[in-house]
Amino acid sequence: MIDAALFGAGLIGSVHAKNLAHHPGVRLRIIVD
Repeated sequence: MIDAALFGAGLIGSVHAKNLAHHPGVRLRIIVD
């Protein structure tokens, strides 16, 4: 399992979050805006 951080919660951030959600080995742990 890979823990990921997402920097930016705007439009592109939501696109990246959706992409991360489709990877079974990735867990989104932190969102920084």
